[in-house]
Amino acid sequence: MTLCGTLCCMLAGQAAFAAGSTPSDRHFDHDHYLIPGFSAHLIDTDMLVYQDLLAARRAARRRDTLRLRIALADANGHLLQMATPPALASLRDHIVSVSDGLRRAAAGHAALPWAPLIQSIRRLPMPNADRSARKRLLSTAGRGQALAEAGRFKAARLRIHRLISEIEITAHVFPIVRLRREVRSAVDAASHGGPHWQGASQAIKRAIHDTQWLIRPAGRDMIRAYDAAVAAYAEWPRQYDARRSLGQASWYLQHVSAMRRLADRFRKVADEHPLSLSDIAHLQHQLALGIHRSRDALSQHVGTASAG
Repeated sequence: MTLCGTLCCMLAGQAAFAAGSTPSDRHFDHDHYLIPGFSAHLIDTDMLVYQDLLAARRAARRRDTLRLRIALADANGHLLQMATPPALASLRDHIVSVSDGLRRAAAGHAALPWAPLIQSIRRLPMPNADRSARKRLLSTAGRGQALAEAGRFKAARLRIHRLISEIEITAHVFPIVRLRREVRSAVDAASHGGPHWQGASQAIKRAIHDTQWLIRPAGRDMIRAYDAAVAAYAEWPRQYDARRSLGQASWYLQHVSAMRRLADRFRKVADEHPLSLSDIAHLQHQLALGIHRSRDALSQHVGTASAG
């Protein structure tokens, strides 16, 4: 698969996809943007978070306040890295700079670095499959700038939060938002003079559970397959490249027993003539649903094991 640095709007709001999708498809994937090549970053960083959380759990069991806080700080830092595809790290840095400026701004004294942020968006290469992505990002940033210039800093911050959410690896493939929330709960419990040990331990347990799907071989193969499907979407209409990426997605899914029927569908679409964008988008959606089902099945298994 070609690991290109193009910003890819996932599925919703695009005419080519709408023609071949269901209402649930469009609702499920609305406003999600991903970069081909994100899977290695997601898998590697998830392992770091998992190791941090294991260290936090050991510290909580030993009532070691200092080690607990250090481990949770490490987990929180790795989660910040995890949420943004490496190809968008520079753009996120500009977003964070504006966000920090908004927090410090006083009415009439908002010297904020909007220009570098907007230029960073303008320089992003866009795939043929989604010519509206840049327009959407620029619209969000432009509205935030206008609100800030009017002294409406709280409203401008909401626009910045929306911009961040659009470039993150979002919960439709991995529960980063929920995992971040659980780690934040553990940090809060550990921040008291005498830590709330039970609260910290429960939050850590939930966070560990959220990391486990991706450290298993089946989870990793499904995420790699999804990454390949994203690449096929971004590569279209370059038929050879898009077909090759769909074939790679099929290869990964063949390693997951529950996904072999979908793997065959990926292979069939890759061999069809002509290859349509709506077919690629529909396969992405079906794989995302399969990922959710796989995570839910693991949740039930872990929950039953914990209860026993």
